[in-house]
Amino acid sequence: MLIDSLVSVLKAIGKDIKTIADSVDKKADSADLSSKRDISNTEFT
Repeated sequence: MLIDSLVSVLKAIGKDIKTIADSVDKKADSADLSSKRDISNTEFT
């Protein structure tokens, strides 16, 4: 019984994490990064 309850809780947490990850991915895909500074050729010291 306890193990079944724990499995249910872990499955629910996994679904919540997947939902959050999907939301973050969607937000990142639609983000307007055109105004951000390009630092690809910057040397960090």
